[in-house]
Amino acid sequence: MKSSTALLGASLGLALLLAPVRAGAQQGPGKNAETLFREGRQLMDAKDFATACPRFAESQKLEPAPGTLLNLADCYEKSGQTASAWTTINEAAKAATARNRADWASTATQRAAALEPRLATLAVTVGPPSDAPGLRVERDGVVVERSAWGTAVPVDPGPHVLGATATGRKPWSRRIEVAPAKNVLVDLPVLEAFAPIAPPPPVGKKTEETSGGSGMRVAGYVATGLGVVGLAVGTVTGVEALGKRADAESKCVSYPSRCSSDASAANDDAKKLAALSTVSLIAGGVLVASGVLLILVAPRHADKSASLPRFLDGTF
Repeated sequence: MKSSTALLGASLGLALLLAPVRAGAQQGPGKNAETLFREGRQLMDAKDFATACPRFAESQKLEPAPGTLLNLADCYEKSGQTASAWTTINEAAKAATARNRADWASTATQRAAALEPRLATLAVTVGPPSDAPGLRVERDGVVVERSAWGTAVPVDPGPHVLGATATGRKPWSRRIEVAPAKNVLVDLPVLEAFAPIAPPPPVGKKTEETSGGSGMRVAGYVATGLGVVGLAVGTVTGVEALGKRADAESKCVSYPSRCSSDASAANDDAKKLAALSTVSLIAGGVLVASGVLLILVAPRHADKSASLPRFLDGTF
C-alpha cells in the first residue's frame, strides 16, 4: 500500500511539473488546454471526479501531454474507473517514451503494474454452435473482433451490455454487472432463428382461376336457363301453329287451294308460328347444350359454394 501511494505521489509530482512547461510552449489552444487542466486540478481537490475527468480529457485532446494523461488516470482511479485509469496510464508511458523521458515512462509503467490486481475483466466466448453466419458481437455498442472472442478485457466496474446479431437470427442482448476486481466470463448462447416465412400463395393466379371457374359456371347456368325458356317458347308456339293450321283446314273446301280469306289468314299465322317455334326450339336446344357443357368443364377446386347439382356432377 505504501509502495502504491509512493508511486501515485511520484506520478502526480511529475504531472504537476509537466503542466507549466506545456503551458509556456504554446499560446491559443495551449492556453485553453491549460485552463481546463487547472480546472481539473481544482475539481480533483474538491473530490468532484465526475466533473474533473472530462476537463482533463478535453485538455489532453486540445494539447496532448504525459502530465495531463497522468492526472486523468489518477482521476479515473479515484472515481472507481480502474480499467480507464490503467489504459490511460499506459498511454502516458508511451507518450513519455516518445519524448525520451525514460523516468516518466518508468513511473507510469510501475503505476500501471500496481493497478493491475484491482482490474475487473469481461470475456465473451463463442462456441461452435453459436458461431452463426454473419455473427457480430458487441460490448457496450463497440464491436468485439473475432480475434478477441474469449479474451478477458479490462473493463470499469459497473453495468455493461453485451449484444449479438447474425444472419437469419433474432438479436440477443444481456446486461452484465461487473464487480470491482472480478473476472466475468459470458458464453454467447445460440441465437434463436427467425421462424421461416412461407411463400405467399399465388393470389393473382388463384383468383384468376377461381373467378374464371365461377364465371364459366354462371354463364352456363344463364345459358341453360335461356335455353329452357327457348324450348318452352318453341313448344308453345308449335302448339299454337298446329291449332291455327287445324282452324284453317276447317274453313277450307280443299286445303290449301280452296280456302276463304279467314282460312288463308289463319294458315299464314300458322306458318309464322311454326317458323318461330322451329327457331325457338333450335336456339333453346343449343343454349341448353352449351350451358350444360360450360357447367361441366368449369374449374371447381376452390369453390364449394358453387358446386354442381349432383345429377350434373355425375354422382347420385
